[in-house]
Amino acid sequence: MKEIIGVRAYSFADQKTGELIEGYTLYLSWIDSNVEGVACEAVSIKKDRLDGYTPALGDKVKVGYNRWGKADFVVEL
Repeated sequence: MKEIIGVRAYSFADQKTGELIEGYTLYLSWIDSNVEGVACEAVSIKKDRLDGYTPALGDKVKVGYNRWGKADFVVEL
């Protein structure tokens, strides 16, 4: 389980297709036994992968990754 400690919304037009791309960069932290202190990471995810969920500070979430290591879904716990 990871906690959202920061959220940055983004919106831009794809340079090749002109398609509007919207999503979030989520800053996450969690306790990891292999880390002294707190582990953290930033993940970027498109809005259409969130199934209507709007990330908020303090939310506890699970992040799923695709085979290329990119965030594929975020589920609030």
